Amino acid sequence: MVGRQCPLLEKVLDPRAYPTAARVGTAVGTAHGAAYSSEHAWEFGLSRVLDGLAALIDRRTDPTETKPQYGLGRL
Repeated sequence: MVGRQCPLLEKVLDPRAYPTAARVGTAVGTAHGAAYSSEHAWEFGLSRVLDGLAALIDRRTDPTETKPQYGLGRL
């Protein structure tokens, strides 16, 4: 594992018991220089919100749709 959290993570995560988690943690730590990147989290979350809004707008402008879905008829 890589990064400042390495000693703590090694205490709570046995890489033999969770080999996939250990590999993912190492890859993320290497890519971001830490176990967590607030910039990446922000960009990822913003992309999901914008994707959801785009889907809602597309559904609203679809002339074949006759009734609102998911209780969003007044938006």
